[in-house]
Amino acid sequence: MSQLNSSTSSSDCALVNAKSCSPIHDVVVIGVWMLATLAALDVAINVLFPPPDDLNVAPSRIRAYFEYGRSVEGKVARLIGASDLTAGPLASAGWRSRPPGPEVPTGPRPGSNLLLANYGMSFSAQVGEALAKIDRKLTLRYWGGPAAPPNCAYAYYLADRGRHDADVVMLGVLSNRVAAMESTSGMNNSFEGPAPYTFPKYELDGSGNLRVIEPTIRTLAELRAALAEPGRRKALIAEMREHDAYYARYLFDRNILDSSALLRMIRRALAHRHDRAVESRTYTDAGYVAYSVAVRSLRHMVKAFGASVRRDGKLPVVLLLHTRGYSDHLYTILADVLATDDIPYVSTHTICPANDSTNYIADGHFTPEANGRIARALADVLAERLPGRGKHSDTEPSTNRGPGPGLGR
Repeated sequence: MSQLNSSTSSSDCALVNAKSCSPIHDVVVIGVWMLATLAALDVAINVLFPPPDDLNVAPSRIRAYFEYGRSVEGKVARLIGASDLTAGPLASAGWRSRPPGPEVPTGPRPGSNLLLANYGMSFSAQVGEALAKIDRKLTLRYWGGPAAPPNCAYAYYLADRGRHDADVVMLGVLSNRVAAMESTSGMNNSFEGPAPYTFPKYELDGSGNLRVIEPTIRTLAELRAALAEPGRRKALIAEMREHDAYYARYLFDRNILDSSALLRMIRRALAHRHDRAVESRTYTDAGYVAYSVAVRSLRHMVKAFGASVRRDGKLPVVLLLHTRGYSDHLYTILADVLATDDIPYVSTHTICPANDSTNYIADGHFTPEANGRIARALADVLAERLPGRGKHSDTEPSTNRGPGPGLGR
């Protein structure tokens, strides 16, 4: 009697159960198990790290990580809520329909002899605050928005014109937001942390003049209604498709993909690639693209700002803020405009070099020490341009005395 063989030959396998030994069958089984594992992992992530309930409290780093890839519409809808009572704290930030309130000074405070109106974003706000600490004779008036690009800062200036008695009007220009001039809101150009406020886009017309493109949505209530009503939402999408270079349907639309943590991660990666492609039209490793829509508009905008402020009998100042890695590129594209039109300026590239990481904190803002150096340079410019400023203000001397390109006299 022959011995039983514990092994089974391939021919025997084919006779016994050809289907179970098929390579295709093995691939299918492995694939099913992989999908099941990914699905379980997806569910586990959503259960363990749900979106934070309280919009007033910053989420943990890992919760924020898995939320970054949610659609723009999904994040914005959650931020603005069903009403102002359920909206997050940043929902109302930046809207031109909410100008500075009565608590913001319209003239120099008692004991002060100068009002500086400052338009921009958090970077320019921090420099203004540092300036007020070293010049106790100065009063600040600030209006800005989250990561506001130059066209938004300029729109704040125009909207606030005639509402105050400022002696000095300052426009903050942030290097890494020049490309965002090709957008009309803080939604699509800030995928991971969209801000819902809107602002005009500026382009050059055939005569070389700035043409303004105003968004139809100008208040938080209008945006809330537009996202809730299909007809108005369709109109908003059409407007973004035409005027917002950052808009992409697969990044904006809220849909079932928002329910998957893993698919949100994939969307986040796609968003990074999309943003780089859009921004490459304005900025490359070699610097800004001189003929780009954003750069040409910015140059004309700075020129128009200087002329407008001077017509009002005030002193214009442009604050060029170079974010990490931008070298002197922002100054390079505006230097001739500032010189030709004799617009006073401070450029951070010689004060806090953009390629020196020690000038920045983890979130990309300048360190307090760097803000202090920029503020002292700004105080020097004001002292030179305003007769008697150095005599009557309690201003500490600047450590940056060179007349180099960082200080526009």
